[in-house]
Amino acid sequence: MSNNKYQREIKSGVFVDVYDVLKAWDVRNPALQHLIKKALAVGQRGHKAAAEDLQDIVDSAVWAQELDSRPAAGPKTECHHVWSSTLGGNKIVYECEKCGVAR
Repeated sequence: MSNNKYQREIKSGVFVDVYDVLKAWDVRNPALQHLIKKALAVGQRGHKAAAEDLQDIVDSAVWAQELDSRPAAGPKTECHHVWSSTLGGNKIVYECEKCGVAR
């Protein structure tokens, strides 16, 4: 039995958390990662109502589209961005692993 509140038992004795799922499905877009985390626990986290979580999911879907459609800086080549995040000062910085464009 796991004491980690983020883990769920998916079958007898097998525990995973949302990050295991994101890694298994190779979800790299941070907005989609956020959307999936919200969708797996709509209204269950205690500090937001289900309606607020659902709006966050919609907002994250729009953000995911924006991240994937932004042109790369520099030469006019199309990049299918692979986003990674780092902590820069007091905020999270998203940068494409392929072309280096930042959000």
